[in-house]
Amino acid sequence: MNKPTILTEAPNIPPGVIPDEVNVSNTVNLDELEVQYTYSSGRAYKLKFYDDRVSFTQLDAGHIPTLTVPYRARKIGKDMFLVHWLVPGRVGHVTLILDLGNKVIHASALMPGQMELFDEGPIVDVKQGKYTQ
Repeated sequence: MNKPTILTEAPNIPPGVIPDEVNVSNTVNLDELEVQYTYSSGRAYKLKFYDDRVSFTQLDAGHIPTLTVPYRARKIGKDMFLVHWLVPGRVGHVTLILDLGNKVIHASALMPGQMELFDEGPIVDVKQGKYTQ
């Protein structure tokens, strides 16, 4: 069986031609949830959710400031949430699965500078939030 060719160049799609497709009808608010975790690479982070934004801090790098961005979250299972945010300027995005029951985080991201992240790690500390819809 012949495999299709892997795309190696970005398709030429003019900005604004394809609209965003965002369904916010079943999003949840993770206000007051705090999660601390470490990826397999050793990088450690803390997330603190508010009603309309999330702050994330890299704990193992003192020179990197805390960043705060708007987020979207959806409950996908018991104590499990899909969380997404765009990096300012739309130069990247982060998608996380927070599995609070099993204390594990899964991540997929394209960060500024074209750094790709596809990793997981243990959640080492959780302070429960309100989880409102």
